[in-house]
Amino acid sequence: MRAVILSVADKRHMSMSAQYEKYLKSRKIEYDIIRINRYDKTENIEDNVYEYSFNKSTSVSKIQKIKGFLGFRKYAINIIKKNKYDFIIVWNENTAVLFSDMLYGKYKGRYCLNIRDQFELKLLMPIFDKTLKNAYFITSPSIDFKFPGKCYTLFNRDPNIVKNVSKKVKFKQKGEKINIVFMGLYHIAPRTFENTVDIFANDERFQLYFYGEGFDTELKNYVDNNNIKNVITGGAFPYEKTYEYLQQTDIINSYYNNFDRFPNLKAASGVKQSYTPMLYLPAINDKDTTWGRISEKYGFSYLISDDNISTLADDLYNWYINLDFNKFKQGCDEFNKVIDKSISDVYALLDEYFKCKE
Repeated sequence: MRAVILSVADKRHMSMSAQYEKYLKSRKIEYDIIRINRYDKTENIEDNVYEYSFNKSTSVSKIQKIKGFLGFRKYAINIIKKNKYDFIIVWNENTAVLFSDMLYGKYKGRYCLNIRDQFELKLLMPIFDKTLKNAYFITSPSIDFKFPGKCYTLFNRDPNIVKNVSKKVKFKQKGEKINIVFMGLYHIAPRTFENTVDIFANDERFQLYFYGEGFDTELKNYVDNNNIKNVITGGAFPYEKTYEYLQQTDIINSYYNNFDRFPNLKAASGVKQSYTPMLYLPAINDKDTTWGRISEKYGFSYLISDDNISTLADDLYNWYINLDFNKFKQGCDEFNKVIDKSISDVYALLDEYFKCKE
């Protein structure tokens, strides 16, 4: 048996697929990865990885993106035909649509579809729906995303992060600087990031870090123009840099407050949020969201709303300094059991297909 993980994303945006790699390795199933490479160069690429160079910013025109994706489609289909895979692990909804005819045609019932976001292009919805209906099973990153057929929520526990980043064993004490780290894309919520910078500007209790495309230019200009000294920005980074950034983190920043433009963020349970229970890292999150409700239940995030944003710096500092680490860890451990159950459910489905036994 031979499988392939197929994605129009690059390595940075498919870290959760590591759970599938772990499964395939544990069952001694031969597999490859076919993905896009948005970097000029990738070092130490594995022998089983095929990368299609598509060095485009997320801000390029739709026409340029479509041309790149069509080039990737041709490249990937040639590899799939040559290697004759038995099963395809489809990573994200855009991949599903791009390869839809192949999936619900030759690979009907021989692929799983891993949704990362709600699909919103109405013109292509019939194609997307057909791809959903012919999948062996579907996974969703959120308990509030609903899809037809065998659909399971799959939470993230990245084995590479667990291996390479030390878990917190205690919190910073009063008088120590607290590092708040955001990793993502600037264009998702520019005004929110500027407001966040304003709230914590030159507050000696905090050091803010923003990493990802656009922060090293757009937000840096804002920081420099306003003479703000406690904010550090960095641009797009390779997946491996995540280890370093998480190691310096005291509080994960997952605050967006931009749901009019990106409504699906309300339901998302993304990679960034998963670092909290995985590494015992407190976080800031939007209150009226799916992850906000989970955070409130398990007690591992400070939730931000319009009602408390004006006093955020003082309130967050007091919340963090007064957190009971053992109680916080207990909440994380309880949710980690939910994560492990979601993964074991998916592994059971794969075992059913591959007829494997542990």
